[in-house]
Amino acid sequence: MAKSRKLAALQRKVTPAASVDTEMICRAVAADFKLRGITHAAAAEKLLVEPRSVSNQISGKRPFGKKSAQKYAATFGYDEAFLLYGTGSLKKEVQAPVFVPTMRGDMVTLPRDQWERIMRLLEKAEERELRHGSHRPGHPRTKAAGGKHPKGW
Repeated sequence: MAKSRKLAALQRKVTPAASVDTEMICRAVAADFKLRGITHAAAAEKLLVEPRSVSNQISGKRPFGKKSAQKYAATFGYDEAFLLYGTGSLKKEVQAPVFVPTMRGDMVTLPRDQWERIMRLLEKAEERELRHGSHRPGHPRTKAAGGKHPKGW
């Protein structure tokens, strides 16, 4: 009787939580790979792991851990929470892209998060330039033009 309780307690610790549907997660990843035409070998090459590791995860023999979920999310655009817990959708929610004109006159698209990051960097550079003056060669406040560097240089 005592052995069976110990065994049951050990099995509860080893088995994944009942709320996580590992089979459903694996089927979703396998279906997405099939739609994209990605083989296990190709996925393994992109993830820098052995093909059997990808096969084991997609077949459900080995559930996704935190590190493997991060790799799959970064490589294939999956949502980490879905891979770990089965919540949400397989693919990350993608915001509408931003269309940006180039100097040649054509348009390029950027993901919204990249566009927002670029805009923040430009704002910081503009603030820095307003505080300290321009640091471009030939500008009157640079050493190359005979001027002095602003304070803090």
